[in-house]
Amino acid sequence: MLVYRPTQINEIVSALKNDKAAIVLTDTIFGIICKKQELIYQIKHRNYEKKIVKFINDINALNMPKKYNDEMKKYLPGKLTFIYQGNGYRIPNDKLLLQLIKIVGPLYCSSANITNQPPITNINQSQAIFKEYEDEIFLIDKGTSTKNSCPSTIIDLDRKIILRHGEIDGKKILKNLF
Repeated sequence: MLVYRPTQINEIVSALKNDKAAIVLTDTIFGIICKKQELIYQIKHRNYEKKIVKFINDINALNMPKKYNDEMKKYLPGKLTFIYQGNGYRIPNDKLLLQLIKIVGPLYCSSANITNQPPITNINQSQAIFKEYEDEIFLIDKGTSTKNSCPSTIIDLDRKIILRHGEIDGKKILKNLF
C-alpha cells in the first residue's frame, strides 16, 4: 500500500482524482475518503442502504434554510455531521482535508473499518485490514493515533433526531432549531 506524507499534496490529489481511496486521520477518527462512494461501499463491505457522509467545505452550497445554515455554522468546521434532505454532510476541522476538498471537490468519507468492526486506531492497522484492496487504497500518514478520539455527533435535520452522540451537544442544536 502506498504511503504519502501530508506534504505530498500533488501525489495525494492525483491519486484521489484517479479514483483511489485514502485512509487518513480526520479531526475525529481514521476515515476512508474517496471521490467515488461505490469504492467505499466495496472496501468496507457496507450495505448500500446505509448512506455515506460527504465532506464539503462550504455549507452555503447546500441552499439550506437560513435558520439551519446559521446554526450549523456555529459548529462547522468541526465534529458535527448532519443529515439534510436525505444526505449526510460534514465540514471537517482539518487543514489537509479542507485543502483536498478545495482542490479535488467534495469527498465521501466513512470510518476506516470493515462494517460492524471497530474503526482502526493507527495507520499500521490499515495495511492488514485492507490488504485485499491495496491497489485501490493509499495511506496518508500524519503520524498520530486516535486512542482518545470520538466520532462526530450526527443530527438528522429531516427527522429532528440525534443519530449519534459525540463531543458536540446535539440536543442543544435541535432545541435551537425546533
